[in-house]
Amino acid sequence: MDTSKNKLISVFAVGFVVGAIIFFFAGSQYAKPKPIANPFAGVQKAVTGKVVAIQNGVLTVEVSALALGVQTTNYTVQTNQSTVFEKVTLPKALAEGKANPFETKPTASAPAKLSDILVGDTVTASSEENFSGKTEFTALKIELRIYE
Repeated sequence: MDTSKNKLISVFAVGFVVGAIIFFFAGSQYAKPKPIANPFAGVQKAVTGKVVAIQNGVLTVEVSALALGVQTTNYTVQTNQSTVFEKVTLPKALAEGKANPFETKPTASAPAKLSDILVGDTVTASSEENFSGKTEFTALKIELRIYE
């Protein structure tokens, strides 16, 4: 009788251990963080960078994001009659990397013209189209960024 009692206890003990292992692994798989899909992945509608050339209404804008592991890329930004130009004044701390770009608001803005933009200026060129994967697009708006 002791032998059958020991076998019964052994079966329950093994069953308990196997059940605990199964629940542990099932729970750890369930608790793993699920990746969240980025709704903006593969979408690019603006670039900010330094103007390296201007010719016949076409700007070449150098965008460098080495801190993000992205190589320097030159974008060819076409302008047309409907492109809006604006001069935007921003805090100098933003250019120095000491201000959060998502929380920093312009201190002033004024209309501008293509002729106001010079080689070496910083601009933000935006488009209605998604130009992800392309290096040429037509700008809907170009902001000349002035840091003070």
